[in-house]
Amino acid sequence: LTFNEPCNENASINIEFQSANDMGTTFNLNTTNSGWIDSQTYLAAYDLTDANTSVQNIDQSISFCEDMLGNVMDVTVQENTLVIDTKNPVAAIISVNDDLLTIQDYGNTNLMVTIEFDEPMNQEVVPELLFTDQDLLETSLTYNAVISAWISENTCEIHYLFESAEAEFVDVNVSLANFQDLNGNGLNEPDIPSLFSIDTKRPNVEVVNTQSPIVSDQNVDEEQFSIDVEFSEFMDMNQPALVLLTGDEIAGSFDINFINSTWINDTVFRAVYD
Repeated sequence: LTFNEPCNENASINIEFQSANDMGTTFNLNTTNSGWIDSQTYLAAYDLTDANTSVQNIDQSISFCEDMLGNVMDVTVQENTLVIDTKNPVAAIISVNDDLLTIQDYGNTNLMVTIEFDEPMNQEVVPELLFTDQDLLETSLTYNAVISAWISENTCEIHYLFESAEAEFVDVNVSLANFQDLNGNGLNEPDIPSLFSIDTKRPNVEVVNTQSPIVSDQNVDEEQFSIDVEFSEFMDMNQPALVLLTGDEIAGSFDINFINSTWINDTVFRAVYD
């Protein structure tokens, strides 16, 4: 603060910030670093606290200052001195066009993520996801910079090309730590868990167990022979597996019993034969 005449440096001075809105504990006077620089200049130093708030039109009130002859100045109010914006933006709505990409999506579906924030955002920030725990780029996904864009002051669309690659990424976590509002505030909670999954990995047969290594007259009857097939991953138990026995000399010997063939658990299918 610069005054128009020398002031009494031993007299007290009062400086207040005033607003119709709650400023919280943003400003805390640092008495150690505050003081007179010379008889006409006073430095008020403040420690700033991130109160996650946004306050416009803050006025500054100055009082109690007196000159060398003891004349006390009138209360002076300087309007609209500053603005506080320590409020962190929030990703209010996050949606994906397909939260499970599979082989059936090749050529039909690419990944699109739409994010709507609760305030206007910095449009110079490239709308892109940060993958925090799994590396999908250049394997299953390729960032599409051509059509990824901000579609409004607070909403962006992020596009990825879905590539043909055998891979499995379950519950992909992403971060929005690169996004900022107009005043440079980032998200307080940028991590988004389990946004989507990719499964283009085909299951493998791990183990095949037959009821008996030799089929003889003892097995000739309904439901007298079975094969347990164990797969490498969890399977759809609503979809029965088709286990066929092939060979020129066994034609007509094995008839699959569709009624009694069933899943033993989510990785093992039992094929029963008459």
